Amino acid sequence: MSHHDQSRRAAPAVPVEFAVLGDLNASRGGRALRLGSPQQRGILALLLLRAGKLVSPEELIDRMWGANPPISARVTVRTYISRLRRSLDDGRQDSVIESTAGGYRLPLESQTLDLALFEQLVVQAGDARLAADVTQASALLRAALSLWRGYPLAGAHGHFVEHERDRLDQIRLSALEERISLDLELGRNDAVVAELIGLINDHPLRERLRELLMIALYRSSRQADALHTYQQIRALLRNELGIEPGPRLRDLHQKILRSAPELSTPERYSLEPQRS
Repeated sequence: MSHHDQSRRAAPAVPVEFAVLGDLNASRGGRALRLGSPQQRGILALLLLRAGKLVSPEELIDRMWGANPPISARVTVRTYISRLRRSLDDGRQDSVIESTAGGYRLPLESQTLDLALFEQLVVQAGDARLAADVTQASALLRAALSLWRGYPLAGAHGHFVEHERDRLDQIRLSALEERISLDLELGRNDAVVAELIGLINDHPLRERLRELLMIALYRSSRQADALHTYQQIRALLRNELGIEPGPRLRDLHQKILRSAPELSTPERYSLEPQRS
C-alpha cells in the first residue's frame, strides 16, 4: 500500500450532518447528499427519530404503510436502506446505517442531528432557569429555536409522518412559549406582544399563548386589552369546544381585574435592556 493510500485511509471520517427541523436533508463536509424519493426519506427519518435505537423491519413497514402495506414492502425497505447507504457512506467501509439480525439502526454518536442539538439546548435552558439565570436560559432557547427552518420532516413521506410533524411542532411551540415567558421575566413586554398576536392567529385555541399575551399587555399598561384577550379566548372556547378557560387563565383574569401586585415584572429584571 502506498503512503498516499495509507494517509487517505487514516483520515478521520467526516460526520454526516442530518437535519429534520425543516426540509429533511443530509450533508457531509458542506456537500449535500442525495436522499432519493419521499418514501426513501421517510425510512431515513424513522431511523433518525429513533436516535440510534434498533428498528425492526416489521416496525419500519408498519410506520411507513400502516395497516395495508404492499406485498413487496420488505423488499422495498431493503432497497431503500441499500440506496441510502450508498449515498451516506461515500465509499467508506463503515456504514452510517448499521444492520443486525433484528433490524437497522443509525447511531448518532459520530454524526450530528439538528433535533438532538435542539433537545440538548432546551435541557440546558431548563438547567439555567433552575439556577435562576434567566438571561442565559432565554439565550439558550433562542439558540435552540434558531435551528428550525420550517415545517419538520418536509420532503419525507410515510404513514407516520403527520403524527411526527405534529409532535415535533408541539415541542417547538412549548420551547417558544417558555422563551417568551423568560422574556417577560426579563421585562421585554412590548417586544413579545406582536409576536404573541401572530402566534395566536396560528394557534387560536392554545391557552398558554393567551396567558402570556395577557401578562405582556398588562405589564405594558394595557389592562383593558389584557381583559379583552381573556373575553376573546373565553368566547372562542365556548363556541368551538363548549368549555370554559382553564384554571390558570381564570386565575390570571381575576388577578388582572384587581391589579394584583405579583403580576408586575420582577424588579431584578425590570431594567433589562430590550433585545430583538
